[in-house]
Amino acid sequence: AAGPFADDVRRASDPSKKPSVQGASGTHITLPDFYGSSKNGMIIPKTKDGRVVFMLPFQHHIIAGTTDTPIQITSRPRSTQAEIDFILNTL
Repeated sequence: AAGPFADDVRRASDPSKKPSVQGASGTHITLPDFYGSSKNGMIIPKTKDGRVVFMLPFQHHIIAGTTDTPIQITSRPRSTQAEIDFILNTL
C-alpha cells in the first residue's frame, strides 16, 4: 500500500533493511492525431538507446511515450526535455 515509498515503511520498523524498490518513470506526450492511426497503436522497438517508444490513439489525439527509465523516487516525477526530445526525434 506504500507504493514507491515501501522501503521507507519497511525501514520504519527495521532501519537495517536494504532497498527493494527502484524508482522508474516513463514519459508520455500528447500529439495531434495526424501523427498516427485513429484505430491502431504502434510500437517502435528499436531506438538509438534500446528503449521502446509507443504510440496509441486516444480521444482524437496520439499518446506517444517511452518505457520506464530508472529515477530517484519522488512524489512528483517530471519528464525532462531530453526525454520529450527523444520521443519526438524517434518519431
